[in-house]
Amino acid sequence: MSQSEELNVLIVDDHPVVREGCRSLFKSAGDLRLIEAESPSATLTLYEQEQPDVVLLDINLPETGGLELLAMLLKEYPGAKILMFSMYDNAALAARAIELGASGYITKNSAVPHLISAIRQVARGKPFLDPNLVQDVLFINLDIPGSQGDKRDTMIMDLLGQGKTLREIVSITGISYRTVCRICTRLKSRLNVTSINALSRLAVLRNIVSSHPDGRQKAQS
Repeated sequence: MSQSEELNVLIVDDHPVVREGCRSLFKSAGDLRLIEAESPSATLTLYEQEQPDVVLLDINLPETGGLELLAMLLKEYPGAKILMFSMYDNAALAARAIELGASGYITKNSAVPHLISAIRQVARGKPFLDPNLVQDVLFINLDIPGSQGDKRDTMIMDLLGQGKTLREIVSITGISYRTVCRICTRLKSRLNVTSINALSRLAVLRNIVSSHPDGRQKAQS
């Protein structure tokens, strides 16, 4: 997807002031078209009608919460690209959203360039994590020095981040399939996720972050 293509962004937020602020910001970006919803029912209807490139979804919706609506959208539209939009600077919430299938998580106090970058990045099929949450979400108890087991954990996370399957990791490392599965189970526990898909998404994010010396994702225009 080239930057010149207009991106349709469905924002789901029950606060008019938030939607109005995004409307103003998106106009200045030039390539973002905003579609607005304030309720789960409107979200499902508008998604069906508009087929947006990205859904910017408030995590704290009344009645049906943002995480519940995330699960509903992905059940109905498995290919939906959903960026959680939250007032909470909370690593556990971010990890939970990613486990449920969110393409990213960004807080409402993020700088404008990061929000625009996050939307474009998610539209390209790349995950995004708020820079302020990177250390908490991606490096929890992972790089503890001093044992061979920790080195293998890091190596397997790196390979998952490159998109390798468990069988491919076995072939590359020479580690048995059972051991690779056991390490992945340990990593899931450390990073508070329960599925290999969620672990793989975190691994991809970890590789993106690790590629930049300051430990943050590079803002992409």
